Amino acid sequence: MKLVVVDIQPEYESNTPFDIGDMLRKAAEDYSEVLFLFNGEDTLGMISESALKDFYFEKLDYDEEAFEDLLGKSTFFDKGYGFFRDVMDSEVCFDRSSIVKIVKYMIDNDVQDIRDLDEDDVDAIGVSELLFDDLEDYGFYLPELADELPRWSGSDLAGGARNECMAEVEILGAAQGLSFNHIDDFIYEGESRYSSVMTESLLRSYIRELLTEKFYREDFKDVYNTARMAHVGQTRRDGSEYFSHPSEVRNITAKFYPNDRVAQMAALLHDSLEDAPGSTVESAEEMEDFIRGSIQDPRSADEVIRVVRALTHEKGGDYQAYVVDLLNDITTLRVKLSDMVHNLSDNPTPKSKAKYRAALDQIAQITQGKPPSGISKKHWEFLINLAGEE
Repeated sequence: MKLVVVDIQPEYESNTPFDIGDMLRKAAEDYSEVLFLFNGEDTLGMISESALKDFYFEKLDYDEEAFEDLLGKSTFFDKGYGFFRDVMDSEVCFDRSSIVKIVKYMIDNDVQDIRDLDEDDVDAIGVSELLFDDLEDYGFYLPELADELPRWSGSDLAGGARNECMAEVEILGAAQGLSFNHIDDFIYEGESRYSSVMTESLLRSYIRELLTEKFYREDFKDVYNTARMAHVGQTRRDGSEYFSHPSEVRNITAKFYPNDRVAQMAALLHDSLEDAPGSTVESAEEMEDFIRGSIQDPRSADEVIRVVRALTHEKGGDYQAYVVDLLNDITTLRVKLSDMVHNLSDNPTPKSKAKYRAALDQIAQITQGKPPSGISKKHWEFLINLAGEE
């Protein structure tokens, strides 16, 4: 008897209502083979195979006999993240049967990426062509797992989340004619995906979301170029190109707040009103005009400019008061704390480090040590650790 385990790893431990050690012991005692599917180092910077094994050893209370028994029958496979999830996470998504039909067609016709499907393929699949509108901007592809999974057909299935990453595995299996048996005692729940048939109104709402995403991608390219223009010829203290800093601040913001588009665009531009006037543009007003011309939606443009203005700190002013004042401005604070992360990671001077530490200490006093409202716990803890390093 075989067992497939999906995403039982430290990043999702808080989601599991069951004892992970109990699940691992059952796997070691009751099954002849076990496949552990996980999101690894190349997946959003998650866990390595060796670190995952250490995690399992810990959950087995360092029972060497049980651990060796488990490893002796186990295969570990970094399945990757999000081969169908971009579409799933749009909240208004295909019904499950339609997804299976699309994936089956891609497998049967050796099509690796949905963007390679043409109109004839869409007609052959027999799913409304509206469902494919603008999907070239989405991640939907056949993972390497498609080659490994058939060997595990008929296996028991544990892990999770039931209607998220586990659903991806089951959809891939269904498209290959495979089946699995849920072990409900060892499955954790998540958000509900593929639970309703898409109506015409939901479909049109879904298409609008896709178009919004497409516009954002186009805006991002324009904002990126505008931000680069703002810092042409400028360098950092170590002589490197200055634009490397706002670019990295954007990457940090995207890591902790992947859905906050305004924050990501503002991160690219956060020093532009301070550094560009008198250098690459004549005035702050001209720089703001460039920003407005880079963003198609006027409301988004106004919000990005508002955030960049709020981030433009008057030199010589009270830095601690300036940062504390951002506690009621979540988007701006996200960018400011990302800015701190990069500055503290890039060989800061003792004076700069002391300045950041003092501001963070003052925030911590107000929030009683907890992350400020709207700030990721991982972001906050990472920043606090950086500021505390000697």
